[in-house]
Order: sequence, then structure tokens, then C-alpha cells
Amino acid sequence: MCSSPPPGDDEDIPQSISAGQSVGLSDSQEPASSSEVTNHANPSVLRGEVAKAQRLAQRAKLNPYQIEAVENFAKASSLARDVQLFIEICATGNKLDAIVTAAPPFTVSPGLLENIKSYATAVLLSPRLSAYEGSIPCGHVYAIILQQGVYIPVNLEHNAHAKRVVHSEIQEELTQARSRIKKVIKLSIHDSVEASDTIYDLASCIVAHTQCKVTVPLCARLALLRKIYISSSKYWDLVDERLLLIRNKAQKDEKKISRAFERILEADQATYGDRTTYTITNNNDMWQQSIDLVIAGQDDSA
Repeated sequence: MCSSPPPGDDEDIPQSISAGQSVGLSDSQEPASSSEVTNHANPSVLRGEVAKAQRLAQRAKLNPYQIEAVENFAKASSLARDVQLFIEICATGNKLDAIVTAAPPFTVSPGLLENIKSYATAVLLSPRLSAYEGSIPCGHVYAIILQQGVYIPVNLEHNAHAKRVVHSEIQEELTQARSRIKKVIKLSIHDSVEASDTIYDLASCIVAHTQCKVTVPLCARLALLRKIYISSSKYWDLVDERLLLIRNKAQKDEKKISRAFERILEADQATYGDRTTYTITNNNDMWQQSIDLVIAGQDDSA
């Protein structure tokens, strides 16, 4: 058996310490620096760690300059590594700030614009819509877009600029859709009421090239729009006033409101065209119903 060496004067001092550890030095002594601790590390262990770092860097396909930086990082003291990492974090933050600053202003993508057009038409054709002008239809379209979550920018609700751009595009599409509907209603009224388009023909023309279908509630709503049609720019204001009057008279009772629209539809069928030439089937339009549910939900929470 080999005998252990005789104890020396510094037998109570640990042979290896990590950076920052205290060994109870006197006031006249200073602790070893991080670089000094690293320099006293086992050379063979250090070489192994450096070789391992080289392999990982090569596997990550770093360039020669980066591989050399990795080697130096592996050889550096703990404090030096912390400082280097902090510098890199600050530099990365500066680059990200530059990217955000240089980013072009938000614009509505083609996919989002297509959805806005589709939802704008569906909202205006919904029998649950309480007003055609103002912020109400815009709010419904915006709520549907958020619910669907398709083609919208990240954190749209917290991006004031993007939100303003989207609202502006919605308002523009609602204006265009109202104009198209009003134009089709005008064209459906001929000099002779008998020769005028039936409500079914009017509805079919309006829902063409959309996801909406001809239903009894839709025809009833269009009958109201045709009943009070005028060429004046105040047309949609008059429509909103009539809708409010119907709701107030019915005391917001849905059944009474439905009966009021049924009577309006019957009067339109008796006035325009030959009602014996068509039949309005109450199609199960699931897509329009999903739009109506969002509108109803917003109205209930208002």
C-alpha cells in the first residue's frame, strides 16, 4: 500500500473551488478570480470540453469564425462567459428593434380582404342585423374575423395601427356592399309592378357569387328594403329608422318581430311579379346561421 503524503500547512484548503465560493480568507487575502480558477482547471478536462464544443459547432454548420468563437467561449471563465452572453443579448435586442422599425406599415392581405368582403355581405344580409349604418355592422364583421382567426395579424387587438387599418377596410367593404344591394333593389322595380322581379329573383341576384343562400328570413328582410326604397342618400338611414320602429313596436320580442317581417314579405309577394312561379324553401344555411349567432351574441351583450 502506498502511504499518503504527510499533511502540509495547507491541508485544510480545498484543491478546487468554483468561482464565487468563499474559503474563509483573512482580511489581508483576496479570493482567486474566475480566470484564475479556470486556469487551474484540469487541462485534460478542458481540452475535452473544447473538443466537444467544436464537434457541436461543426454539427450546427457554423462558419470557421463562429467555431473559433465557440472555442474561446469554452475556454473562458464563468464571469467572462456571462459578460459575453449579456453583450450578445443586448446586440440581438438592437437588431430586433431595427427590424421592427424598418418593417413596412401593416396592410390587409389578399386572404383577409377576401374574408372581409364575404363577411360584410353576410352581415348585411343577416335577418338579425339591427342597423345598416354606423359602427354596428362594422363591429359585427370585426368580431367574426377575430372569431375565425384566419389571415389576421398576430396580436391584432393590441396593435392600434393594424386594428385601425382593418376597421377602415371593413367600413369600405360595407359601403361597397350596401351600394351593390341598393342598386340591385332599384333594378328589380320596373315601371309595371307586374313586370318587376319577384322577391325570389331579387334574393337570387343579391346572393349570387356569395356564400349566402335564399331563405325565407332573407327574402323578408329584402322585402323591407324594397318596400321603403328611395334613391336618396338617406335611404339606409330610413331603413335603420324602420328597423328600430319594428323592434320598439314588438317590444324586442323575436316572435313578434318575425311576424312583422312575414307580413312585409307577403305584401311584397302580392305586389311584385307572379308569386305562383316560385317557391321559397327555408334552406338550412349553416354558414349564414353562424354569422347570425355572432350578431345575436353581440346584440345580447350590448
